[in-house]
Amino acid sequence: MMRIRIDRKVFAARAEAPARLVFEHLSLDLADGEICALVGPSGVGKTSLLQIAAGLDADFEGSVAGRPEPVGYLFQAPRLLPWRTARQNLELVLPEHPEEAESWLCKVGL
Repeated sequence: MMRIRIDRKVFAARAEAPARLVFEHLSLDLADGEICALVGPSGVGKTSLLQIAAGLDADFEGSVAGRPEPVGYLFQAPRLLPWRTARQNLELVLPEHPEEAESWLCKVGL
């Protein structure tokens, strides 16, 4: 079971935007294999919650326990490094087995 407890998550003030409270007293328990949908309008914290759950954002008060390893995560916006080839981008996430990059490229027709 994955247990997410966020006591407080705040985005710091920037330029002309004041600090913004995103979460306060959020608690979420997810059973192994459970499917959970996050819905809501833009800006309510769906991506922030996913980033905390995946371990990509540690800037919050609270804890995440029982995170499965490895965590699979698909970003909303492109995260490729445009100055690298597709293979070179894959090799960044396959440092132990760079030879697997070619196999993965073939599997998706690239």
